[in-house]
Amino acid sequence: GKLIHTVYHKPIIFITSGTDMHTVESAMKANPSAYLIKPVNEAALYAAIHAAIGNFTEKKIAVLEQQVKEPEDFFVKQGNKYKKIAWANVEALSVEGRYTKIFLHNTETTYIITNSLQRIINQVLPTPLRSQFLQANRNEFVHAVFVEEYNGTEVRTQKRSYELSSNYAKSWRSSLNIIS
Repeated sequence: GKLIHTVYHKPIIFITSGTDMHTVESAMKANPSAYLIKPVNEAALYAAIHAAIGNFTEKKIAVLEQQVKEPEDFFVKQGNKYKKIAWANVEALSVEGRYTKIFLHNTETTYIITNSLQRIINQVLPTPLRSQFLQANRNEFVHAVFVEEYNGTEVRTQKRSYELSSNYAKSWRSSLNIIS
């Protein structure tokens, strides 16, 4: 990045999956015209390209604040239309064969998408929410804010229960702020 900026005088868009301060500081030393954090969606890339051209023309260096914020919602295909779903309403994510099943809070409605559960958790789920989705067992992650009951072997939400495997029960216990 530094070489391209110094020798060739071309705009640079720095794309990284690292959000720690060391990575950000290293990227900023390359004087990028724009900065993106993976996973990158089309809207963020489009905005970054335009920001990079504008910043390069005006001889400005990108600031991380120009990053397009992570989407708070997403669309899933339902028949021949797309349904908007807010991440804040997702109660749980579950493996369904080669697909991921999405359970919404306070409703019986579920959706099935073609992304793997691990990809959803590690790349698609907005970063601030990742710590709120806890693994219950090999096949399910549950949004902890919706848990109303915990008994050591399962967690219950208003409409569903999720079995806890012994591998994950301890992390649930420490995450739920249990006072006894």
